[in-house]
Amino acid sequence: MAKHEAISRSVLFLGLSDQDKERIAQVAEELEFADGELICRQGEEGDALFLIDEGCVEVVINAEEEDEVVLATLSSEAGEGSDYAGDFFGEMSLIDIEPRSASVRSRGSARVVRISALKFMETFSNDLGAQLTVITNIARVLSRRLRETTQKWCA
Repeated sequence: MAKHEAISRSVLFLGLSDQDKERIAQVAEELEFADGELICRQGEEGDALFLIDEGCVEVVINAEEEDEVVLATLSSEAGEGSDYAGDFFGEMSLIDIEPRSASVRSRGSARVVRISALKFMETFSNDLGAQLTVITNIARVLSRRLRETTQKWCA
């Protein structure tokens, strides 16, 4: 099953037990998107995070408008120097209750694994260790992304 593989290889779940990853897989759903299809929209409720199982997506502000800006391209492939494949987006839905700050659309066909923030929290409501592990992994990835952005804009 694709969602099990996507969950197992994601840096987001590094440090969780196989049993914890299975619990996540039980509440996850697999979705497929055609080229250019919006997966989530800027301004809507951030209610889920997504793992990219196959393909690429673009993170965009002002999607489908004249002043559209592509902020990032995320992929299912392992990044340079990483053993972990499958980027993710929408992770802030586990941390805050703010609307989505950007839209995400498929670049080519893409398969993603959607994990509801509510289902995630319900699954681990009595396991603060698992919650802390995932939040720490999110913080590490956000830190890396911020460093990359700083290097890009300050170089």
